Amino acid sequence: MSKAVAQPTEFREAGAFGMLKAVQMVVDQDGRPAAVQINIKAWESLLDWLEDVEDRALVRAMIPKLRSGPQKAKALRWQEIRTEWDLSAAELNHDAV
Repeated sequence: MSKAVAQPTEFREAGAFGMLKAVQMVVDQDGRPAAVQINIKAWESLLDWLEDVEDRALVRAMIPKLRSGPQKAKALRWQEIRTEWDLSAAELNHDAV
């Protein structure tokens, strides 16, 4: 029995339980669940959602350190790292081509 697949925007808004509604069960010849299937748009939305969750956890873990101030947090000055940042971005763009 297949269920309607959530659209990507619905996926992000629905959270983990909403995402589970987008899963289609694949059954074996005896009717027992054998696998799950999800369309590519829903899969990509799921990956985006998981990345957002991971990013939020990283930021949440950094908040106490950042509140201690730039020197104690060992923050870097943008002016000092901008060239390195731009070079890294250029390399990434070059590799993608």
